[in-house]
Amino acid sequence: MNEKLSLRPYTEEITRMLIIQKQILQLIDKISKVTNVIIDTKFNDQFLYEINNYSSDSIENTLKSFLEQITLFETTKKELEESRNNLIRERIISFVSMEQYSQYKKQHIQLNSTSSSNIANEIKSNILSTISGIIMQTKSLKFCNTLLRITRGNIYITFESIPQSLCEGNDSIQNSLVFIIYILGNQDSTISNKVLQVCRTFEVKTSMWPNSYDDALIAFDSYSNAINEKTITLEAFETVFNNELLSITQLNEGSNLTLIQEWLIYIQNQLTIYETLNLFEHTETTVRANCWYPSNLHTTIANDIANLANNNSMNCLFLCNGKYNKVKPSLFYENQFTECFQSIINTYGIPRYKEINPLIFTIVTFPFLFGIMYGDVGHGLVFLQLVLLLFYFQKALKNQNNEIIQLIIFGRYLLLLMALCSIYVGSIYYDFFGIPLNNINLKSITNTDDYKVPYGINPIWKISENELEFLNSYKMKLSMIIAFVHMLIGIINNGINLLYFRQKIQMLLIFLPKLILFVSIVGYFVFLIIFKWLTPYHHEKRPGLINLIINTFMGRASYEDGIYYIAEPQIENILFKLVLSVTIILFTAYPLYIIIRNIKTKTHQNIDLPTLEDEDEKESTGDAIIHHLIDSIEFVLGSISNTASYLRLWALSLAHQQLSIVFLKQILLGSLKAPTSRSSILKYITSAVGALIATTLFAVITVLIMICMDILECYLHTLRLHWVEFQNKFFYGDGKLFIPFSISVAVLTDE
Repeated sequence: MNEKLSLRPYTEEITRMLIIQKQILQLIDKISKVTNVIIDTKFNDQFLYEINNYSSDSIENTLKSFLEQITLFETTKKELEESRNNLIRERIISFVSMEQYSQYKKQHIQLNSTSSSNIANEIKSNILSTISGIIMQTKSLKFCNTLLRITRGNIYITFESIPQSLCEGNDSIQNSLVFIIYILGNQDSTISNKVLQVCRTFEVKTSMWPNSYDDALIAFDSYSNAINEKTITLEAFETVFNNELLSITQLNEGSNLTLIQEWLIYIQNQLTIYETLNLFEHTETTVRANCWYPSNLHTTIANDIANLANNNSMNCLFLCNGKYNKVKPSLFYENQFTECFQSIINTYGIPRYKEINPLIFTIVTFPFLFGIMYGDVGHGLVFLQLVLLLFYFQKALKNQNNEIIQLIIFGRYLLLLMALCSIYVGSIYYDFFGIPLNNINLKSITNTDDYKVPYGINPIWKISENELEFLNSYKMKLSMIIAFVHMLIGIINNGINLLYFRQKIQMLLIFLPKLILFVSIVGYFVFLIIFKWLTPYHHEKRPGLINLIINTFMGRASYEDGIYYIAEPQIENILFKLVLSVTIILFTAYPLYIIIRNIKTKTHQNIDLPTLEDEDEKESTGDAIIHHLIDSIEFVLGSISNTASYLRLWALSLAHQQLSIVFLKQILLGSLKAPTSRSSILKYITSAVGALIATTLFAVITVLIMICMDILECYLHTLRLHWVEFQNKFFYGDGKLFIPFSISVAVLTDE
């Protein structure tokens, strides 16, 4: 236990700083409740390096004094307010009694006459007793029923409303009623005791009912004076206390912070320092720590440490150990443009140290694959306008606390590229809100057989009967080509990583078989697609590409339906045998290498008896073989499934185009039918109103569905293609992110 404590020598200081920090936060909370002053606990770092004028002891003593004062203030204020509220209740009862006696006068009952004297004498002679008080309006009915049931109806009770002017802003009194209970008998009678017991059950404070109008008037004036005195006392007490709190809640000119905020920064700073020092290795004479730092800052860091040591008259040694056997963290230099793309990659996994970072590829391929799925010039222009507005108002939006808005601002450059790529691909598709674009004059073309469209898809397909069939075939095959190129880049990146880390065995036994397998299957399929596009079709009999690939690599190739090129059977037979061979090599070569290497290692060490290290070695060998087999199975199956996954490029593009056409025809164009020349004025007006409504509806649907929902859908599919289909070809994603220690970040964010 003592050894563990010696490894953490600043534990007591950390505990003390945590207690002081908690007390400061409690004081801030109490101040906000007492004075309604909100003190922010998030600051900038302009004051961070000017806090050496404080000490923990002085802050702790001052805090203790302020906390005691606030506790005393809360207690005293509560007593004064309770006393004042009791006086307000008594004054209200006096006022209600004055009102009732005044009503007697209006009814020509002379209070000084014999009848009035009889009433007063009855009260004074204990023949008739009165109990009054104030009860919440919501409890009045239950209170009345309870009294009548317990006293068996031998009382008379009335309720009177309370004037708002007498409540003095007390909400609980404003929602209450004055009750007066008349009881036959004196105050000590059984019925009176039962009534008082019910009042205590309902937590009602009772009051004496004045015997006459004059008594009520005297009591009313007395209570009014007492209330004024209590109010003046309470206000003076609050003023004095607020003046004392002003010393720690007023902004200082130098730091633009309150004193209590400066205390909090100082304590958090001390806490961060002690927590960091606890990570050091302490001996009797030295303190040592290991850390990671960017290699290009070695000279700067060494000079800074040397200057600090000289200024503080201490010895300090800064050593660089390049052979430190631990996983190195990865450092990425980011800017406003790249930080969003790097965040997408880091969400999947942190690249290993000096492993190829997918960032450079993601910047290009992410918006481009999105554009293939979302390609439409009209929707892309709307998207671009929204993004440009985002750039224009980014300074104002950055001050918003909404997480979604901050996330959109963070990815503004990604959104800009996505909008531009959707416009670019949409121009290739010749789509504009579902309307086919035509940038050439088809009527001026006389010889269509020799004419070639200089850019994009030939717009003549937009007016052909088999437009959908052609576009489906084109986009489907284009998706396969993109899949091959995209995943091939990932596989080549894996080879570059192996070369850089000098893993020659993995390069020879794993990378090369994977590359040959992938190119032989998917690459050959892409070759046939391009070959079919480039060769003229003269009504020869040809097999379908998908059936051809399946039959070829299942070992049952048949050429009854024809061939695509000369020597096709021989080449496909060679490819089949090559795929079969490299698959066997992929599954067996590396495990055999591991087994042989372990046997040679044991032979050289001359170890005959099994030890604990042998068991660990067997376990690590078995884990490596199992991991390799799983990775190989995943790659072989993924070569087909991942390629097919890129068909989402075709599916999303087709869905976007068809939805645009449906909304355009069914909503907008359907309402723009002009009435006949013989139509009445009413039909013209109806048609105009219908067109206005349809245009508005079309705009709303375009923004909500085609802009918001479809952008999100295409974004998620693009994310999937990069995370699963591309990055898993070379990217382990199990690295550690380099997070430099920053005292300003640690203090000001309290992390």
